[in-house]
Amino acid sequence: MTIWPIQGRLSSRPCGYFDQAHFGREFRAFTGLTPTGYVEVRRRFLREHPGHALDGWPLPAD
Repeated sequence: MTIWPIQGRLSSRPCGYFDQAHFGREFRAFTGLTPTGYVEVRRRFLREHPGHALDGWPLPAD
């Protein structure tokens, strides 16, 4: 069962992750945030900075 907005089940295996926990640990080690936390921070950033270059980049959860 996927508990984060990013569809990990569909994308983790081709990227070398065996399960959601494996992906989550690596993501957190790299970014300092959980996948859900990253999505929340990015959405808040885009609300506070409309027109930013990232504004046109879709999130996997969108």
